[in-house]
Amino acid sequence: MFSLFISCLIVAGILWFRGIYPYVNAEEEVLHAPNGNNDSFKLLRVEGDKVFIGSRNRVYYLQFGAFKQISTLDWVPDNISTSTCIGRGKKECDNYIRVMVLKNESLYYICGTYAYQPRCRHYIIQENGQFKMTRNDYDVGTGISPFNPHHNSTAIYV
Repeated sequence: MFSLFISCLIVAGILWFRGIYPYVNAEEEVLHAPNGNNDSFKLLRVEGDKVFIGSRNRVYYLQFGAFKQISTLDWVPDNISTSTCIGRGKKECDNYIRVMVLKNESLYYICGTYAYQPRCRHYIIQENGQFKMTRNDYDVGTGISPFNPHHNSTAIYV
């Protein structure tokens, strides 16, 4: 929960700097880990009053001005990748989403740790705010996304 708090402070700071002042209803919990664990939330992208936050197996798409969730993208590693990761003695064998870049006006490139085998996929955001994968395959994300969810990452797309 502490990571969520820090992420919200960072987002609030960015939006305040841009002149957007959010109204937050303290009685509503908008982001929470479904299992109560620390999901390592990371601010991926800010677009006006909308933000994308990466976490364990999920991307949250939020409208910060109203502090509401528009949609989520769930991306969980397959059983073989998870088993391989566990077999190598790793503990965090989930897909921590760490990179999101806009490749053109509507195409997003999203990458995660994917059980210590980084992968990337292409998505668009539909009119209703839902994520839609544009291809049924993935790109190897080595060199784009970190293997370890605790390692920091920076991505620039040119």
